[in-house]
Amino acid sequence: MACNMSNVPIKKVILILADTLRAQNVGLYGKNPSPTPYIDELGKKGIVFMNAYTARTCTDPSTTAIMTGKYPLTLGLVNHGRYVTAEEEKNLKTIPFLSEILAQNGLKTAAIDWLSRWHKRGYDFYSGRILNNFDQSAPAFNGLPFPLFLRALDKFMVINFNRVFFTRFYYSFFPKPNVPYDPADVVVNQAIEILTKNKKNRLFLYLHLWDAHTPHIRPRGLKSYIFDTVEQTYNAEITFMDKEIGRLVSYLDRTDQLDDTLIVLTADHGENFYEHDMPLHHENLYEDVVRIPFIITHSSLPPAKIKGFVQHVDILPTILQLLHKPIPPNIDGKSLLPLITGEKKKIREFAYFEDITYRKLDFLKNTRRRGVLMGKYKYIETLAGKNKDLYQIIPKEDLYRQKEELYHVEHDTLEKENLIEKKPIIAKRLRTKLISIINSLNNKRLQSKPRFKTKIEKSLKVIKKAILQFPANEVAIAWTGGKDSTVLLHLIRMAFDGKIPFKVIFNDSTMEFEEIYKFIDKISRLWNFNVITVKHSEKELEEFHRTKDPEKKRELSRLMKITAINHALKKYKLRVFMAGIRWDEHESRSKEKYFSPRADHMRIHPLLHFTEKDIWEYIRFFGVPYVELYDKGYRSLGEKPFTKPVSPGGNERSGREREKEQLMERLRKLGYW
Repeated sequence: MACNMSNVPIKKVILILADTLRAQNVGLYGKNPSPTPYIDELGKKGIVFMNAYTARTCTDPSTTAIMTGKYPLTLGLVNHGRYVTAEEEKNLKTIPFLSEILAQNGLKTAAIDWLSRWHKRGYDFYSGRILNNFDQSAPAFNGLPFPLFLRALDKFMVINFNRVFFTRFYYSFFPKPNVPYDPADVVVNQAIEILTKNKKNRLFLYLHLWDAHTPHIRPRGLKSYIFDTVEQTYNAEITFMDKEIGRLVSYLDRTDQLDDTLIVLTADHGENFYEHDMPLHHENLYEDVVRIPFIITHSSLPPAKIKGFVQHVDILPTILQLLHKPIPPNIDGKSLLPLITGEKKKIREFAYFEDITYRKLDFLKNTRRRGVLMGKYKYIETLAGKNKDLYQIIPKEDLYRQKEELYHVEHDTLEKENLIEKKPIIAKRLRTKLISIINSLNNKRLQSKPRFKTKIEKSLKVIKKAILQFPANEVAIAWTGGKDSTVLLHLIRMAFDGKIPFKVIFNDSTMEFEEIYKFIDKISRLWNFNVITVKHSEKELEEFHRTKDPEKKRELSRLMKITAINHALKKYKLRVFMAGIRWDEHESRSKEKYFSPRADHMRIHPLLHFTEKDIWEYIRFFGVPYVELYDKGYRSLGEKPFTKPVSPGGNERSGREREKEQLMERLRKLGYW
């Protein structure tokens, strides 16, 4: 395949995003009869990527992935619309956008789009809403001026009769309905005006077309209203949009701008009709939602159909390489030029994608789906839990896995036969691959937090030094079930590829919170390790209960733990205890060292330099599970009789019974953590 970009310089780049356009409803991708003759014609003259996939099934994160070359997970932006957090917006501030890069390289930049917020970055001209104003942060469907229950009735009609009645009644029979987006003819009119003004300039023009998104307003009339299915009304919108794209291309050709214009056409995601789950919500990770059209055309590019997997993140590096501009480091995308030139048949072995639901009614529970497509098989896991856990950038590891799915997407194009039970080996391989992808992307995200990254690397260095100095079978981790020791366990798993090579010891005073016991059982199963539980003697427990002096009782509770520790040292022939204590946690620990010798063993403290704030940042960043007591006001967990929630303004250990420094010092010398 000949490809010489130097013969015809690229003067203009036009990126067309057809919101909610399913690949399977485009003629080039097999739809017959085709509702997209102009897009088909564009594709016949250019490069068509037959297996292109979104990384996230909502507009905010997917368009941002296009503009940055980074997966939503790497960006730290996984939510959409009003669910986007301040932290997520902050994560984007240091990441260069395609518009900014091209502006810095001398191109004029313009966008016809109304999402605003960070989407405005880097443009000399940003249109915003053209026809009239409405809440720009809400999805288009929320702009409809009738109640939620009518929209719910429409969902019922779609599921059972493949029709939308209430929404279309408003758009079919009201003379001037408020359309919640700028139609394609308005967008293309604005685009032609910009192109006319910049005919001699180098230009990057971004067009965001919303016609395929709900509500579907064409065609009008009683016959259409009664008889057209959801897909027919959707195709009518696509046909209207397609005609306007054709008008834009015709203008470029007529004004001698087509030959030196690079056109990139894609969608942010597809749409769900009545095949799976909630219709018209572009939810799920099936092909109708995650597979997208993707076309690149330029006069120097010979026509071709490319079958290798590609994703949104590959658009930015491809455009930059075609323009002979440097590609930013540490992006997830790969230039598609090796596929275009025929140098390679594939640049990636998988496609990875996510989905989060945002239900407005409490009885409809939200879920988070994550999936990977490798070869002909697709694996999807559905996680369920509290919204605050689902909506984190990395969801908590202990979320309930509600469902697993495995499909052969070539033989089962509608993805109806779940092979999860029939193909357990393939399912395990893809499940492992999905975990590996997520961990890799999260580690990339860590690069944007240098201070935090340095702290983690310091802890990992201590852990790895321990394994060099001591045999693994002589090392034990002191796990209390609390936040610090659980973070320590997670760090050890990070250091040893998901495994814990040391013994894990839980010192059970028999007075722990019931939540602690449940948590220890759950996490040991989740992370696949055995827990050695050590306890004090019955004689000690009897003395504890017989004592009436509260000060004596507190001391005895700790002495009992020391007895159990000393017993474990001898029974398991241990030379090392690794504990998750911190300098800032208690004055008695402020002089501890990473390697701290005791009379008969070594104490290793990889978390000494962490603060309480660091611990919680780590938990949120990596989705580390924690005991629900922390959500109820507890900040430091000891035995149940001696621990209570912290009052507002109190320090971390103010919920624990006060200990005299001399008591702590004596207990430490005896072997207390």
